[in-house]
Amino acid sequence: MEFFHAAMKQVYEPDVLVCGLGPAGISAAVAAARMGASVLGIEKCGFAGGNITNANVIGVCGATDMFTGRLVAGGITKELLGMSGFLRDPVDYDKMTPLSEIDMETALLYPHVAKADNLTHPNFVSMIYDAEAFKLAADKILTEAGVRILYHSFVCDVETNGDRIHRVIVANKDGLSEIRAKTIIDCTGDADVAAWAGVPYDIRPEFMQSGTTMFVCGNVKYDDYAELKVRCIETFVQAQKDGHHLKMFGPAVGRLRKGVINFNMTRIPYNQTVASEYTQAEIDARIENKKAFDILKSYMPEFKDAYMLYSGPQLGCRETRHIHGLYTLLAKDIVDRVPCEDSIGLAGCPIDFHDPSKMGAKCGGVMEYVSAYPIPYRTLVPQKINNLLVAGRCHSAEQLAAASTRVAPTCSVMGEAAGVAAAMTVRDHCEPAAVSVSALQDRLRQTGGILEPDRSEKE
Repeated sequence: MEFFHAAMKQVYEPDVLVCGLGPAGISAAVAAARMGASVLGIEKCGFAGGNITNANVIGVCGATDMFTGRLVAGGITKELLGMSGFLRDPVDYDKMTPLSEIDMETALLYPHVAKADNLTHPNFVSMIYDAEAFKLAADKILTEAGVRILYHSFVCDVETNGDRIHRVIVANKDGLSEIRAKTIIDCTGDADVAAWAGVPYDIRPEFMQSGTTMFVCGNVKYDDYAELKVRCIETFVQAQKDGHHLKMFGPAVGRLRKGVINFNMTRIPYNQTVASEYTQAEIDARIENKKAFDILKSYMPEFKDAYMLYSGPQLGCRETRHIHGLYTLLAKDIVDRVPCEDSIGLAGCPIDFHDPSKMGAKCGGVMEYVSAYPIPYRTLVPQKINNLLVAGRCHSAEQLAAASTRVAPTCSVMGEAAGVAAAMTVRDHCEPAAVSVSALQDRLRQTGGILEPDRSEKE
């Protein structure tokens, strides 16, 4: 650490440091800043948004109850949906309406689709983010809240002093800088800060959910999108029979606008916490996408004049570390909708586990539909380190439970709660574990949070 000390170019001393500005980090930073804390946000990319913007994962999953179709994600998550989201039309499949023009609290936002039809239904994912609009929305909401942002910045080390993080080391164009914050929120997705600080965690390198690099085709010519979607799936079934073996599932097919089709299909097993594996996975995913695109071009006349517009800037990751918190969310809690006194928000995504051992056309994985369920605050409070909160897909949850909570809206809901709690630790001079949960919940409700599931409607 002496080398680092000698090399420091900048020293920052915010009240709250947010590491990672994906959906969890954006909401955490904004929530803390709106509470009056001075906030510094660190992000490795040149823009915020996490998997939405850096991996083109634009489907909105988890923001609604799958059975009622009603919104269950409020607060900042809803705010960002209104700034960058669209609802697909249930009749005209190529039409989309900005969510800003819809009363999201009363509208039916998600059609109930039988599990057997989740690959083929044209509106199985009924809402999408516009990734470019999301970048602008994130910049706007962060800067207007007063968050100081450092893009193109990597957290590269953590120094602890007993049960507290003393400083976080960041690398960027300045060189190496140190950040001494009162409270830190780890929204890296991989729990990098927590793991390096000594928080215990689980990881299963031999059986983690696979990653996916999305790709988008332009100039696709068709009359009926619903028919096209079915034909895409059948095409890969036939290609598989013809000897084309891809690292794929589904495929899950979506449209961004008329003639612009999005594919979520590569299934790359890898461990994102290992640099060499992460690198090779990026290379492998691009190879698999090229194979898939060539099959579409050669098998389907609709793709004869199509071209690959772009792929996700990086591989989309579904799983790495899960920290040990004051409570571990269980799959049973989700399926049974177990009430909790410290609920900080709701989640609605199915348990959607992308099994790394299963590949091929029409291959899915574990897909267990669930009604909206609460997320306990205790899953955001790690063991051993007292001035740290964790929000996003690396919160304290067993593997199957995290297969539901890993999606963007749910991570965003967790982030807002972590941001409010962090600001409360600064204001009240306490640790995250000692935050008044009732006061935290009151603040979340005041700002539009939805903390309890509606048990009055038939599931």
